[in-house]
Amino acid sequence: MKTTDLNRYRRFLAFHRSAAGLLDYAPPLTPLMTGLGAWLHPAKKANRLPPEWAHRWWHYLRVSSYATALIYRIREISRLTDITWHDPDATLDAIRQKGGLILTYHHSFAYHLPALVGSQGIPLNILARSPSDNPLYEEYAAGWFADIEAFLNGGKWIFLSRDGHNPLHRVVRDLKAGMALVSLHDFPNYYARAKTFRATIQGRDIDAPVGMLDVAQRHGLPVSVGYVRWSGRRRLDVFLSSLNANGQEPVPVDVILTRYFRLLDGIIETEPEFWEGWAGLEHAIEPEKGI
Repeated sequence: MKTTDLNRYRRFLAFHRSAAGLLDYAPPLTPLMTGLGAWLHPAKKANRLPPEWAHRWWHYLRVSSYATALIYRIREISRLTDITWHDPDATLDAIRQKGGLILTYHHSFAYHLPALVGSQGIPLNILARSPSDNPLYEEYAAGWFADIEAFLNGGKWIFLSRDGHNPLHRVVRDLKAGMALVSLHDFPNYYARAKTFRATIQGRDIDAPVGMLDVAQRHGLPVSVGYVRWSGRRRLDVFLSSLNANGQEPVPVDVILTRYFRLLDGIIETEPEFWEGWAGLEHAIEPEKGI
């Protein structure tokens, strides 16, 4: 990361560390906080949305600003927000009873989701790409990750390195024992020697990691997708949807991942700013054309 970009991120994070205090006075002061936050956002001029959706970038910046401020007050999220759960498949109850795997997307509230699930008294681990190679790690990670871990009811963050040397014995053991696992399912696949799945997003092919899906399916565990939307003011909407009938549908892993990506495609058709992974499509694989 260039020194100029690094300084912009430092300024952005420092602002939200201070501005998080304004959440006590939401919603009246929220537009002021997110407006200033968007103006300070390091990616303000780096619109990553497809051209036809470029006008939605400012909304993404405001949502990102709100999410950043909120993560500095994550221990108080139940007090500072009005949370509505959307769980038509009764996934939360299934996870509470049997554990299982919750996939999420690279979106502004990816780190907030495990805290919200854990706040329901569900023990869980979090599987995520290691942030230790990020030059901002020491400036934010100690606080963010420790605060989120306080919600995990005995669970831990489990960080993956890109070299593929990732001992996952604890993850597998805990899954088998009925503990839930939230996977911040980064893609394309960054990990050496990791099993991949060829997915299609917006008509482009991308390689995604299979992760713990094989283990979850082999043991009949619930596999679901979860994500969070900010609906303005103080409202957070948490969405959970089963991908395998809460463990009752023994479908292949590729079917589950197809459903996972199809849901993402549907979301970004109407809300392209939801997804933070657009830059990854720049290196996506062009689909083969028929003869």
